[in-house]
Amino acid sequence: MLKDIESKINSALAPYEKKVAVALDANGQLSITSQSQGSESSLSLSADTTGTPSPASLLAELGLANNSSVMGSDAVLDITDSKTYSNSTTITIYDSLGQPRQATMYLTKRSMPENSWNATLTVDGKPISVPGGGVDTTVTYPNPLDSSKRLDHQVEGFVVTFDNKGGNPTFSVDPLQTETLENAGIPADGADPSQQFTLAFDELTQYASPFEVLAMEQDGNTVGYLTSLDINEDGLVVASYSNASKEYLGRVAVARVPNEQGLRSVGGTGWIPTQESGEPVGGKPNEGPNGRILSATLEQSNTNLTSELVDLITAQRNFQANSRALEVNSTLQQTILQIR
Repeated sequence: MLKDIESKINSALAPYEKKVAVALDANGQLSITSQSQGSESSLSLSADTTGTPSPASLLAELGLANNSSVMGSDAVLDITDSKTYSNSTTITIYDSLGQPRQATMYLTKRSMPENSWNATLTVDGKPISVPGGGVDTTVTYPNPLDSSKRLDHQVEGFVVTFDNKGGNPTFSVDPLQTETLENAGIPADGADPSQQFTLAFDELTQYASPFEVLAMEQDGNTVGYLTSLDINEDGLVVASYSNASKEYLGRVAVARVPNEQGLRSVGGTGWIPTQESGEPVGGKPNEGPNGRILSATLEQSNTNLTSELVDLITAQRNFQANSRALEVNSTLQQTILQIR
């Protein structure tokens, strides 16, 4: 099993000349370790000034709490009538052109069996099925051509069932994969009509408390623009864009020598190795004995100027006092010699 995962990852990384090792640690967690050491060369930076949009493929609900005291219902879901569903939550997602779309999850507590909920997803107000979900639902929504009328649409939702303690949710289908926008009859407006979504839930519960969503996530992005170019502690050169996406352009290497005191200064902050310093050994920043990189940081002296100036004045006074004592001693000697 692990070898299969490792083989698939390495096959995907082959064009980038990267390789990883996959193993299980002592806690049974999957560990992926890089086995590649990049070659050293001059780093040429080339970052796109425009961040490419990426379509959403994953919608995640984090810390979703349903109210167990809600009465069960078998009513037809009308997304314009809040009385036909128990709760709803909305997140902005993006298509392949970076256009924003509204994805809304409607949750309706079922009358039977107990502790079960119907879940239905809509995109831009139009239902989209989760094939195999096992819930044939009639969804009523506004007619975009005539606001005074309603449209009925058959859609397949899915069921969430909790245990009698309000936890351990199970789903009627796994994974929760929607149909494509095209199959759902949702206009793509020039974007990729084959876009579909995987739904994920974490810490989904049903307690006697008000409905609450702690966080929602999606992995799509709209169009962005280059906002900064930074080098982190590990030496990675990162281009950041206004749409929160990042692009890694390369890594700055560092070198160390056996004897730093043997380096020869060539002016400014430049140093070259000598026989006394030994040959430099290159590597990644912040790894092993290698130092970390602090970008956009001004290197200042570690000397306390105030203390040093006080010491200098004190030394000067001591020198003057000593000089005066020697002068007086010389004068006394001359006086004694003249008395003779």
